Amino acid sequence: MVASHVDAAELTARITHAPGHTMQVDWAGTKMRLYDPAGTPGEKVSIFVASLPYSGMLFACACVDQRQQSWLDAHRQAFDYFGGVCQVVVPDNASTASNAISTADRNRKVNDTYQQFLEHYNTAALPTRARRPKDKANVEAAVKIVTHKIIHALEDHQCVDLDELNGKIVGVVDAINTSVPFRSQQSSSRDLFEEHEQHLLADLPTTPWQHTEWKRAKVAPDFHITVSTVRYSVPHQLVGRTVDVRITGQVLTVFDQGTTVATHQVSHKRGAYVTDYEHIPSGMDSTRGLWTSDYFYREASKTGPATRKSSKNLSRRKPSRPRHTSPAETCCQWANTATNQSWK
Repeated sequence: MVASHVDAAELTARITHAPGHTMQVDWAGTKMRLYDPAGTPGEKVSIFVASLPYSGMLFACACVDQRQQSWLDAHRQAFDYFGGVCQVVVPDNASTASNAISTADRNRKVNDTYQQFLEHYNTAALPTRARRPKDKANVEAAVKIVTHKIIHALEDHQCVDLDELNGKIVGVVDAINTSVPFRSQQSSSRDLFEEHEQHLLADLPTTPWQHTEWKRAKVAPDFHITVSTVRYSVPHQLVGRTVDVRITGQVLTVFDQGTTVATHQVSHKRGAYVTDYEHIPSGMDSTRGLWTSDYFYREASKTGPATRKSSKNLSRRKPSRPRHTSPAETCCQWANTATNQSWK
């Protein structure tokens, strides 16, 4: 009844934020763009924004997308920047953070992966209600500041990768947090943060959180398993078996009946083969290092040492650049050749 009356009367109340209690997070609506070294526009990137309502401290960083891995990594960077963790995180109602409980319930349920992440950092989430921007008014204001003073201000800086772009972003963020006056006071948001809020934040965990994902895969006749279009090798003795796959951060580990049988770095190249040569059957050793200089030297050695030496000399020789021949010179050369042949 009270909630219905508040909604019907459009009542609002001023919220007094406690220091160290809340961090509000959101994506900026405007994206930024990376460039290749030649200055050609490349992919667009999303800007994550976090703010501490009590002190007004804010944080921003660029992410390749708005998927959950980027969402969680941006949280981690915000925690690192603030040097601690608030008691509650207030996210938007995006699916990376929460899911709807029912069509009749305006509250949201935090999804499992986000919940595991928050538990690792000893904090909790209170997702906003759908279409209720006042639930996170502080970060809404921070998004406007970031859009004006960072996104638009850095439009002419043609950064080639995220590291370069984030380096410029954090420089502007530092300047915003130390600017004076703030809230009509001769102090900055960082001054308020360091004096009243920083010591109330929970300590960061000794190890950063890494997302863990489990899969099962069958070993193909070429002794590789397929995970997200990428082929990873396992010992050839396991061909035909179904193995367990654990992906933690950028490390992929393969288990056969609980025993680790292979470890690889995760590849993000579609259709790529990631092969450990120790997994290759002994009869296929000749396939190692195909189309490399060592491969050609090895093949040349089968003929003899002189052939191997000649191969090395050829590979070290710089290719001669052909001289550009004008059409007129080409016609003259053809005419001279034809004349010489006619006399023979």
